[in-house]
Amino acid sequence: MRYDWAKAEIVVAVKGGPSVRVVGVDGCPGGWLAVAYDGRTFEPRFHPSFTDMLTAYPNVSCIAVDVPIGLV
Repeated sequence: MRYDWAKAEIVVAVKGGPSVRVVGVDGCPGGWLAVAYDGRTFEPRFHPSFTDMLTAYPNVSCIAVDVPIGLV
């Protein structure tokens, strides 16, 4: 299954306009990889802790965390 990024961009635009900023995060060795998206550009960043990641994005509309459901 392929994700349709064009549709995701439309959803972001409809929900809050071009100034909406969302972040997706996933755990990785040594910390968390976060990718912020503002409707135009992607900005990847590494954060050594989850708390550091949260404080780096105080004004986002949503932070989506990848959770491996099969391991819960």
